[in-house]
Amino acid sequence: MNILLFDSSHQISGVLTEYFPSVYALHFTDKLNGKGCLSQYVSGQDPEQLITFDLLDDGASSIESWLNEHHMTFDAVINNLEQWSGRTLTETSVEQWQESLFINLHLPFLLVKAFIPYVSDKGQLIHISSTAAVSGETGDVSYASHKSGLEAFSKGLSRELSKRKIRSNVISISPACWEKPDGVRQIAQLLNQTCHEPIRFLNGQVITLDNGETLS
Repeated sequence: MNILLFDSSHQISGVLTEYFPSVYALHFTDKLNGKGCLSQYVSGQDPEQLITFDLLDDGASSIESWLNEHHMTFDAVINNLEQWSGRTLTETSVEQWQESLFINLHLPFLLVKAFIPYVSDKGQLIHISSTAAVSGETGDVSYASHKSGLEAFSKGLSRELSKRKIRSNVISISPACWEKPDGVRQIAQLLNQTCHEPIRFLNGQVITLDNGETLS
């Protein structure tokens, strides 16, 4: 099973290798300019950088060339891109709003558009969101707004891709869960279960992982 992760900033890639022989990850060295590298993570080894890319300069052509050359397809694509600033509305400039929009919503759009031909039929897209999209608990208006938009993006994809039986779901995670000592591991376990035991009727949904924090 081939797994592709957009952005490895939360170190999920290394943990996922406990469940999968290898994990491919797009790591952005400059998110605002769309620059980064595609790496492969193998359990017990340092990640291997495969190619570099520049989405704003050459689109996804360098990535697509590598994928075609190696006849790559992916069973699951996990979108873990995010930018959080903690700024309130009055503290947020137009430029900061646009940066959040680009990283939290526009980059996923560009990448899903580029990679969807390489997702296997009956494969799946998993988008990592935040409970801030419904609760606003972080106080970051941009982040909450754009993560909410990502959830709507996923729902739209779930309908559009149904003809290929590709499912698109969201896992909405409380910021507190990331900070727990075993938080990343538990998130990786949920991703593993979702990838290995796909539920055919689970499509266009938002799964909440927050220890009941957002219950009203």
